[in-house]
Amino acid sequence: MAKKETLYKTSMNVGSGIFLKSSVVKKTAGLLVTMLLLSALMPVLAFAGVNFGNVTFKNGTVSGSVYVTDSVYTDVYDGKIWITINQSNGVSSVVYATYKESVSGVVYYDFKQESVTGATYVDLTGSYKSIADDVYYDSVTKRVYRSKSSGGGGIGYIPTGLADINGVVSASALIDAFKGKTTVEIEITGDVATLPASALAEIAKSTTGATVVIKNKTGSYAIPLSALNYDELAKELGSTLANTNITVQIKALTGDAAKPVTDAIAELGGKSAAPAVDFTVSAVGNNKTVAVKDFGSTYAVRTINADNAFGKNVTGVLYNPETKKLTFVPATFADKVATLKSTSNSIYTVVELDKSFSDVTGTWSEEYVESMANKLIVEGYETGLFQPNKAISRAEFAALVVRALGLSNKTATSNFSDVAAGAWYANAVAVAAEAGIIKGYGDDTFRPTAEISRKELAAMVVRASEYAGTKLAADTSALAAFKDASGLGWAEAEVSAAVKAGIVNGLSASVLAPNGTATRAEAATMLQRFLANAKFINE
Repeated sequence: MAKKETLYKTSMNVGSGIFLKSSVVKKTAGLLVTMLLLSALMPVLAFAGVNFGNVTFKNGTVSGSVYVTDSVYTDVYDGKIWITINQSNGVSSVVYATYKESVSGVVYYDFKQESVTGATYVDLTGSYKSIADDVYYDSVTKRVYRSKSSGGGGIGYIPTGLADINGVVSASALIDAFKGKTTVEIEITGDVATLPASALAEIAKSTTGATVVIKNKTGSYAIPLSALNYDELAKELGSTLANTNITVQIKALTGDAAKPVTDAIAELGGKSAAPAVDFTVSAVGNNKTVAVKDFGSTYAVRTINADNAFGKNVTGVLYNPETKKLTFVPATFADKVATLKSTSNSIYTVVELDKSFSDVTGTWSEEYVESMANKLIVEGYETGLFQPNKAISRAEFAALVVRALGLSNKTATSNFSDVAAGAWYANAVAVAAEAGIIKGYGDDTFRPTAEISRKELAAMVVRASEYAGTKLAADTSALAAFKDASGLGWAEAEVSAAVKAGIVNGLSASVLAPNGTATRAEAATMLQRFLANAKFINE
């Protein structure tokens, strides 16, 4: 092409989102660049010798003229607008915009800009396709990959997917993505994804177990769509479902925002093992925002990416801004990724602790007690001892179960006549009762200070497993070796399930001692085995 400036004049209706194929419209720079005006690309293209003039928008039609130098080449391929800008340093910059949707006569586009070599377009709907010598698209991973340098040096990737550059996903794209799927991943470059509540509600009704996973460089958040009440959220906003969005934030805290978390870790005598991340879900509409505090009894899975591999004594924790305390949440660890399960939205991180007690060192319960202490579930006394053989009360064990399930931040009201509202265990007992883990007696009492028996402890652990999503099957044949199994009574099914799962052992090969008083060591041991069996901690 000769070195000259060309004036292109164009008029095209873009409201329908229908574009001409490249065989028909090849090198039509003016038309295509003008269409990009609506996606605010003028600042991006200004350095490339592209200037707009006499541009108008009326009834869904863009009209106008644009001056384009011969350093700009444009093409249309399957509804995607591509412009390759050849710079003096030999590097090409590719800008593309994809038709997104038309709302009230305004056309929206998704667009990106990347530096590549020799690329004009890529068919993102195809299978494997080479774009240039060092760039290709893989339909399996749904990513565009490229070498980090012309001489090799590894493979990086350019995220592609449902969200635009601002993390916004259209209703039509979201609904299409869930066709034939129960889980859809959305990768964002920022901290926030914005999803239309109307589409989420529709998917939740039509797809059992539908889950949307938001991912960014900090981690990921899997949102079970059935856990949100979209109509109630819209009502609380004073909005309609059609005008309500759900925002999901995954934001690593830094500086002053992270200091309260750092202080809480220091107070525990621990070390930070991962960033503190704010996982937030909110409903937005009618110029208002309503935070979704929790998902009821549904555990949502989130991950946090760490800089270094995790050590042995790490635990996932929730930071409560009101109490300024850290509490345990179920978490497993693999290399540099922490996977946390919680029913709440808050700030999460990973802490490394090293707790031990001199009176359990060398005993059969040492591993279990220290594991639960480093998970912030059991505590020692001010003397520094654990007192493993001391009896444990019903209220004390109810509090431990609530901690083990990661429910410490929940609140409830007790209906037991002998649980005073001001008692230290009142909320824990109420939360455990609400979750179906504990039951009272026929006279509406709980008897919180009574020592708990081994069969009561086993029954509570089995119910906690079911709450955690792991139902333990009863099997009375597992009790055959115990000569005192006849003393189980009402607890036979639950204790047999615990024995079969390996959570409960006998005092010997033939003695179960179901009515014996449970000790603090036994309580810690059963909790550790239950958590490992439920995949709430690493085994």
